[in-house]
Amino acid sequence: MLFAACAVPVVATPAAHAAPRPITAAFYYAWYPETFEPTPHAMPALGRYRSTDLALIRTHLNVLRHAGVQAANVSWWGITDRSDARFRRLEQVTGQLRSPERLAIYYEPEGQGDPSVARLAADITHVLALARSSVYLRVDGRPVIFAFSDGGDGCSMVKRWNEANRGRAHIVLKVFPGYRSCAAQPTSWHEYAPAHAQVLVPGQSFSVSPGFFHARESQPRLARSVARFRASVRAMYAAHVRWRLITTFNEWGEGTAVEPSTSWGTAYVDVLASAAPRPPRPPRQRRLGVASVAIAAGSRSALVTARIGTGAARRRVLARVEWGRTRRYRRHTAWRVVRRTVGLRSVRFRIGPLPAHGRAHVRVVVRRGSLRRTSGDYVVRRRAPRKPPEAARRVSSELR
Repeated sequence: MLFAACAVPVVATPAAHAAPRPITAAFYYAWYPETFEPTPHAMPALGRYRSTDLALIRTHLNVLRHAGVQAANVSWWGITDRSDARFRRLEQVTGQLRSPERLAIYYEPEGQGDPSVARLAADITHVLALARSSVYLRVDGRPVIFAFSDGGDGCSMVKRWNEANRGRAHIVLKVFPGYRSCAAQPTSWHEYAPAHAQVLVPGQSFSVSPGFFHARESQPRLARSVARFRASVRAMYAAHVRWRLITTFNEWGEGTAVEPSTSWGTAYVDVLASAAPRPPRPPRQRRLGVASVAIAAGSRSALVTARIGTGAARRRVLARVEWGRTRRYRRHTAWRVVRRTVGLRSVRFRIGPLPAHGRAHVRVVVRRGSLRRTSGDYVVRRRAPRKPPEAARRVSSELR
């Protein structure tokens, strides 16, 4: 990323199209090893890697997942640029590994000029073809495209993008002075300003940066601080925004990477991992049904212990045991009320008498209103009666 504009730390006024569910994404660069020159002030722990390497991509996906990052906004410079082939490579490997991470295009040409409506339309059509992959990031069914901008962009940029897009993609444009006054608005807005520790676009995005130290500069624009980054990440997760953005995962030339390094180890990734909200654990049994059955057979009866899933609805659930010589289950217990709760409930039944010879078929049935669920069929053999000791048999014989 060729960072140019000096951004304002807080940008005011949201656009009307921001969606409520937040997505955490990191800006990602697949232009290595070419851009390890000039040598950055800090280097990745993986060394001068190659962006197309399978092991490298696998490692990066694992690190992103560990950090709680759901998507990578990949720098893209055009259809004929090598970044296109590298994006395809990322898609291919991510799909092969069945990674939950998603990929999106970060459209860079807008930061180098003003692409025409025809150029934008062609590029968007090309991205839609890339988005046929299951790993491409979508919002409300539409592929996501982030777009950079330069200091001279204004409302005409929004107009060009809207004319080219025609509602086909979810467009996230970079803010500029006066963006809120534009008659036309994109789907949503973001800011890319890694020289600032954090930048809020209210209702739209919250960006955090670990630091900024360009390889060609002798002093950092933003000195690194793990403690400050931790505070920014906490603020990011507390903000009500559409996009939670990390600038960046691996832009080593500008010194904005959070990727593990020989200089700071895994400090920044660990901060992200500890702060990321984890999804709640699902209940062990959310559906109505029989989770498990255990049967202890005696000489005449059997004890049946069933674990009943009552489902998510807080309605009365009934359970009983049915048994018989065949799978017609001629006998059954009375219906028993299972506690009205979400999750599993253990219930015990005593059944009998069991057939004197042969075996019995047993199953557990649960009912909620007209909805019924049954367990599998369990075959139970009656335990043979215990023989009395020899002395007791002699006494019994003498008495007769």
